[in-house]
Amino acid sequence: QRPIAAVYSSPLSRAKQTAEAIAAQQSLAVVVVEALTEIDVGQWEGRDWGEIERSEAVSRPLAN
Repeated sequence: QRPIAAVYSSPLSRAKQTAEAIAAQQSLAVVVVEALTEIDVGQWEGRDWGEIERSEAVSRPLAN
């Protein structure tokens, strides 16, 4: 098992809180990366993938 070398987070408070909890256990500082900020997913916001699949036509690669 590899040790955690760094903890990165988006600048959103809930993401930073989670990252800080993980980082604290490893005595690390959280590195905030603006590029990790979530994107707007429109009508999918707040829905889990199962609900999206049931209500939308979502194309997926066929399993072999």
